[in-house]
Amino acid sequence: MLNLLVKPEVQTFIKEHQTSDLDRLLLNKSKYPGIPVDLVVDQIRAREKAKEKLPLWAATEGIIMPPLLSMEQCSSEQTAAHKASLFNGKVCIDLTGGAGVDSFYLSKQFDTIHYVEQNQELAEIAQHNFKLLGASNIKVHNTAAEAFLSTFEGKADLIYIDPARRDEENKVFRFESCSPNILPLQKSIWEKTEKVLVKASPMLDITLAASQLTSVKEVHVVSLANEVKELLLIQNKTEEESIVVKAIDLSYHTLLSFNLGESITPKTGSIQRFLYEPGAAILKSGGVNLLANSFPLIKLHENTHLFSSSSYVKNFPGRSFEVEKVVKYNKKEIAKSIEGNKANIAVRNFPDSVRLFRKKTGLKDGGDYYLFGYTAYDNSIEVAICKKYHK
Repeated sequence: MLNLLVKPEVQTFIKEHQTSDLDRLLLNKSKYPGIPVDLVVDQIRAREKAKEKLPLWAATEGIIMPPLLSMEQCSSEQTAAHKASLFNGKVCIDLTGGAGVDSFYLSKQFDTIHYVEQNQELAEIAQHNFKLLGASNIKVHNTAAEAFLSTFEGKADLIYIDPARRDEENKVFRFESCSPNILPLQKSIWEKTEKVLVKASPMLDITLAASQLTSVKEVHVVSLANEVKELLLIQNKTEEESIVVKAIDLSYHTLLSFNLGESITPKTGSIQRFLYEPGAAILKSGGVNLLANSFPLIKLHENTHLFSSSSYVKNFPGRSFEVEKVVKYNKKEIAKSIEGNKANIAVRNFPDSVRLFRKKTGLKDGGDYYLFGYTAYDNSIEVAICKKYHK
């Protein structure tokens, strides 16, 4: 694959067809003898994804994009840079190198990076790209994680592992279903390092993940633009008394930090003038109730993760709205309360999904209105009609 894509005529063909109709290009590939059109189309599609996810890759002349499946699972440059900022040292091992994004950013923090990848195609592409990106301190090893650990001599300051989260055609998220399964690898890993960083699926239960791994020190729930991207578990061979959970949005800052299992019972009550929706990282972290420690808010129901206040609360780690009206979950009442036929809809602790809410009300997506369907403190079902609040 790499040998075909690096040919000057193929690179020129890719540049010339960046904006072409790709389906039509595939249908007419017989017109381009000597050009691997299937590979070219994949490269163009991957480059389009890379503009936002991997802008440095997209902007570097001669870069070969990894296959689309690897592009989907690999870290973005922003999340990779966050991981790298947490550590430094002499030697780091990336046991599941993949597209090489994490290895590249870790190479800025360590003297030597051992990039380990069992897929020969991916390893060759990564090695080619590392040279173009000027990452001369990355050593590429085309082998399995287990094999590398069994032959590596010496110690690493950090071992990083991001198991592949696909089983044939299905997405998976439990450690046991990923490749490699890191649970039986724990003993071998601890023989080579004192610190480990594990990237897990955002779908994985935090308490379960922390209980399955040994010596977990911190858990980071990392979101970007209010979408959870990664679940990171930092292991330290030194036993820790408690596990710190951090909810982080890279577009802003650390939103919340607490000990795993820490909780409070916030005051509940009826909705007031302002409505607050916690950020996605906080919701995933399990520490949403702890917001009541930092902000003068009431929660709408013990299981409804929405907060409210009569006066505006500054610096809330999430979205803030001003409530215009509260109505029953009824098509006619809702229609009378908004102008037009558009609204942004969210549900919390609500009997219907957003899709079913739209079907029952006939509302299209968009506009200035934000509708929240929720269960209130007295277990009644309500819909809050809001607009974003900008002070």
